[in-house]
Formats: sequence, C-alpha cells, structure tokens
Amino acid sequence: MDTTLEEYTIALMQPVYKELPKVAFKVSSRVPKGAVDFLNKVACNDMHRAKNAILDRFGKLVVFFDQLVVGGNIFVAFEKQFKDRFLSGIGKYAALAKVAVEETPLKVFHILGFGKLPDIGALRIPQNIGYLSLLPDSSGLGSLREISENTYAIFRLENDIPLQGIDFDQQMFLEIARDGWVSFTKGCYPGQEVMARVHNLSNPGRKLVRILYEKVPAAVTINGTQVGTITSKCFSYQHKKFLVFAAITNYHVPVDDGEYLRYGHWAVILT
Repeated sequence: MDTTLEEYTIALMQPVYKELPKVAFKVSSRVPKGAVDFLNKVACNDMHRAKNAILDRFGKLVVFFDQLVVGGNIFVAFEKQFKDRFLSGIGKYAALAKVAVEETPLKVFHILGFGKLPDIGALRIPQNIGYLSLLPDSSGLGSLREISENTYAIFRLENDIPLQGIDFDQQMFLEIARDGWVSFTKGCYPGQEVMARVHNLSNPGRKLVRILYEKVPAAVTINGTQVGTITSKCFSYQHKKFLVFAAITNYHVPVDDGEYLRYGHWAVILT
C-alpha cells in the first residue's frame, strides 16, 4: 500500500490533521461590537459565516480568509504569503475605525476525517470536512497523525476546498465563490456594486470548477477548444477517477472526456 492510500485509509477510521501554511490575525476594538461592525463593512460576507473575503472596488479578490467571531473579537486565518496584502487592504479602514488588527502566534491546523472528530481547541472554524483549529502548537493534538501534502490535496479536492495562491488569486470573486461565500443582502462594502450587478444581470465570464477525468488532460477543452487551465489535481479514491480544479470559460457546456462534480448546494452548471 502506498503512503497516500495508507493515510487516506487511516482517516476512514480515525481523525487526522494537517498543519497549514496560514497565519492567524485578531481584529479587536474597545468599542462593543466595534470589530464586528468594522469587518462587516469592509468584507463581502456576513459575520456569522466561516468564509469571507476582502475585495477591491472592482469586485476582484484581495484576500480570502476563514473567520470566527468570539465575543467582540474576530479571528481570521489565511495563507501567509498574503499577510502584507491583508494589512494594506484593511489597514487604512482600521485606522479610521480605531480597530486593532494584530497578528497572533497561533498556528492553524486542519482536523479532519470521515468519522466523529474530537473537539480540539477553543477556536474552531468549520470546513467542508472537519474544522480548522487555532492552537499555540501541536501539543494539543495528542496522538493524531499528520497527513502528507499529497493526501491533504485529495481531501481538498474531494471536499471542494480550493486555495488562494494555487487555485485562484486576484480574479473577480464571483468566478471562484461558492454558495455561502458572499452576501447579497448586507450593506455596502468595497466591490459590492460590481458583485451585485454581475450576480443580478449576468454571469461571471469564468468559473473555478471541479472535473472528473479518467486521464488528466494537458488542458480543459470543449469541442476541442481550450477553455481553461488545471490548477490542482489528484487521484480521488472516493470517485475512482482523477479529480481536478480548473478555471474555465463556457462552464455551462460539458467538457471533453470529463464530467463536472457538484458539491452541496453549489453547482457549476447554471440554469
């Protein structure tokens, strides 16, 4: 049995974890609900959701993050490489709102598996599978086994967890947004007018989708014409096929030699 299959099989029977290359920040204010009100005005989603993003005025992504509201504070976690972008994206607003945005020493661990998971840590953010736990170090994980990058990639793709910097970055946010990542009922935030216009009057020109293949192609094609590029790929033990993330145009049309994989309430085939 290869290592990847062994780790995947272990996760069928007991929880596993992966330490992620993410940084955790705390947003706080001396004013009651000041931090929550502040982030609600500068990010595109409701504050009770686990996923959120800061956009520019054109509706393009600046930083995508996981979030957790604890009392009057908000903890956010995102890829370390976007730390400067995050600070510049909200820094000018934070100074005006008298809100503190501070990097924490907390590490980000993804606790996952197919069975019942233990409650590890006080700061837990739900994911499509398992949850993120913000912890000082790995000592609180007990006997849990850490899985490899290859095995974690399978869990990511099978559970529709794309990553900024790998599967997407600064494109128009609706091109990659899943159900529950954007609020279309909240008040104004940077990029809100563009997001509402595209949502109500048209569709994004491109979409990040998941596709199952018997054999991974060099590029995604429709009727022989390339329509996009593959960003992540793995062999899915769940589906017994290769599974890829791909950013493509014409996503309402079937792709050559593959089939779209839907997740939950979100589907790439628009009606």
